Amino acid sequence: MYRSKWICSTCHSNLSNGKLPDCSKANKMGFPVKPQCLNLTPSEERLISPRIPFTQIRELLRGGQLSIHGNVNVPADVNSTVSTLPGSSDESQTIPIKLKRRLSYKHHYQFQNVRPRRVLKAAKYLVKTSELFQNELIL
Repeated sequence: MYRSKWICSTCHSNLSNGKLPDCSKANKMGFPVKPQCLNLTPSEERLISPRIPFTQIRELLRGGQLSIHGNVNVPADVNSTVSTLPGSSDESQTIPIKLKRRLSYKHHYQFQNVRPRRVLKAAKYLVKTSELFQNELIL
């Protein structure tokens, strides 16, 4: 079975002119290797995120196009979140987390078991390596 390949118009015009596209892998462009400590579940990612997005990607009624609904980013205090996690000595220990949109709401929008030790390791790694976390004064 033949699969068609898609290429962006900028790369196509560069290739048509015999030039190497600026954003090609040959120009050392690409995604960095993801460290093992950042393999987190969605709830674990939200616990250490400086901003929590409340958006949904929905399919429009006609045409199958996608749209963004509810474009809201709420700042989160990562320091207090990480400090309230229990310090566990076991890698496999999990705790249930229920995330609410507001504290006054009764029901949660996301529920999942998280691994506190994994979350703490990821937060420490991001504080060391990420300029965003350093600018947000996350300790």
